[in-house]
Amino acid sequence: MMLRLLALVLLGLFLTPIAPAQPVDVEVAFPNLPRFRVPVGLETAPGEMRLFVVDKVGVILSFENDPEVSRVDTLIDLRSVVSSSQPSWEEGLLGLAFHPDFQENGHFFVHYTAPRLESGRSHRTIISRFALRERTPPVAYLDSEVVILELQQPFEWHNGGQLAFHPDEDEANLYLSLGDGGSGHDPLEHGQNPKTLFGSILRINVDDPDEGLNYGIPSDNPFVGNTGGWREEIWAYGLRNPWRFSIDPGTGDLWIGDVGQGQWEEVTPVREPGANLGWDMYEGMNCFEGPCDPEGITFPAWEYSHADGRCSVTGGYVYRGAALPELVGEYVYADFCTGQIWALNTETSTPENTELVDTDFLLSSFGVDTEGELYALGWDTRRIYRVVRGSVANEPAAPGSGATLRAAFPNPFTDTATLTFGLTEAGRVQLAVYDVLGREVAVLHDGLALAGEQTVRFQAEGHAPGVYIVRMTVANGDTMAQTLTLVR
Repeated sequence: MMLRLLALVLLGLFLTPIAPAQPVDVEVAFPNLPRFRVPVGLETAPGEMRLFVVDKVGVILSFENDPEVSRVDTLIDLRSVVSSSQPSWEEGLLGLAFHPDFQENGHFFVHYTAPRLESGRSHRTIISRFALRERTPPVAYLDSEVVILELQQPFEWHNGGQLAFHPDEDEANLYLSLGDGGSGHDPLEHGQNPKTLFGSILRINVDDPDEGLNYGIPSDNPFVGNTGGWREEIWAYGLRNPWRFSIDPGTGDLWIGDVGQGQWEEVTPVREPGANLGWDMYEGMNCFEGPCDPEGITFPAWEYSHADGRCSVTGGYVYRGAALPELVGEYVYADFCTGQIWALNTETSTPENTELVDTDFLLSSFGVDTEGELYALGWDTRRIYRVVRGSVANEPAAPGSGATLRAAFPNPFTDTATLTFGLTEAGRVQLAVYDVLGREVAVLHDGLALAGEQTVRFQAEGHAPGVYIVRMTVANGDTMAQTLTLVR
């Protein structure tokens, strides 16, 4: 008997524990919609159940937030004024934000690149306001345009593009991102020069313009009243190309995905106004053009390299929806080239970055709906995807395995969940618990088990409320799984 058990133990040494099922996935959100041209933004408007898509070619489209929707309406067509393809693929209609009082005033704001004013000069960045002419569906026309800010670009790249209003501010303060203007290596040294608007996040008031401007400068902006000639519109600086940023409605923090030069991509939460994010002294956490002095630099919470085909960070959102409670409070973002989507948790003593899903499309941007649920945009597929729970439903034992895993009881549970598994003959069993991000949180059994049924328990103490996956693997490789829900 002992020899037989020893043989089974030795056999077990050659078994590899199985990874959990994919916890998060993406699916086409609106399969009946026609494909877009180049979708780069997805936004909502106060009081509207519609979703609005920013198409880089110069069109903003809208549709009902219904999985079966098939009709698309045009909010505005800007193709006659937008420079979208030449000389740089980074040009075009890049950003959209709706006024907090949209239902009353019908105002929305766009961020786009306009053609050269004359031969030999580069394009212009335009921040403009438009007003609705019709409400159902919402429609606006070019003749309602009011240019809020116009900036002559030195090169054709690094335009930034994001627009957003802060959900917790009483005044209509518009946040907008501008890159360093290009070209490579920041040749004009804009990143570390707050006397220019380039390479910055700006914060301007769109309702109360100052004299000589089409916007106002909020009195609590960090550089108001400075004597060094620094631009008072700046909220944060030291950025290369902040293609996408977002404001966490839970904390008010501003999260920036800043596209790197040649090696490092970075994600940085800005929690204090006036932050210097370091470009071009630093690329991410790494000295880029010295001498490098870390004093006063707000370094990224996370950086990743260009290894394995990764190329450009696509900034996302701190998840505040209900469909994936295990992601609440985590920053979800991606890489444009590989389509990998990650979740970054900065609430722990050491930031934790977890891959959620490796998609097969170029991921240009994220968006959230009115419920806080998360969407991803495919640059090459020209579709909108919904971020959903992966295939973690209860799995029966494989036919003929002779192994069983009974349903846990109670489920949902608050203190202890009891699980019963069975074998027709003695063998090695691993019974492990994973959270929905694929992290192993407990091993309930890992070793020999005799024929018949055995009972194990999963204790709630030390674990956060949410969904967990119990996965059982037996010696012949058969697996089965079920979900557990811990509630408080």
